[in-house]
Amino acid sequence: MKALMSLTAAAVVTLASAASVAAQGPGSSARFAGQFGGPLMVDASYYDAGGCHAILDSFPGAPPGSVLSHEILPATVVVGPDPLGCSGNPVAREVFGLAPGQTHNLVEIFFVSPDGRLLKTEKVAIQHN
Repeated sequence: MKALMSLTAAAVVTLASAASVAAQGPGSSARFAGQFGGPLMVDASYYDAGGCHAILDSFPGAPPGSVLSHEILPATVVVGPDPLGCSGNPVAREVFGLAPGQTHNLVEIFFVSPDGRLLKTEKVAIQHN
């Protein structure tokens, strides 16, 4: 019984740590602009505890060497030092449009540094209004 309680306590601590990391900033999202489809609006969010980074560019497509299934619409977001200096805001955001195909149900956002190094990826489901 004591081992089970110890194991349960460890699981709770692990879940609390994971929730803490997830709560550090808002996630990205993808939503059709109109009720019946239309352009897809992607809201990309990048968390930087120091508040010294900004989204410098965003464009459709994946970085070289990425392998995706036909259901995934790729987008690349370039994150680098904020040219205006540290703002103190830990979340850098960019909203941009993509043209989805008939088979896309996910957007995979590749966050990369200005030199092309992969910082993180996020897969978000495409939401319908």
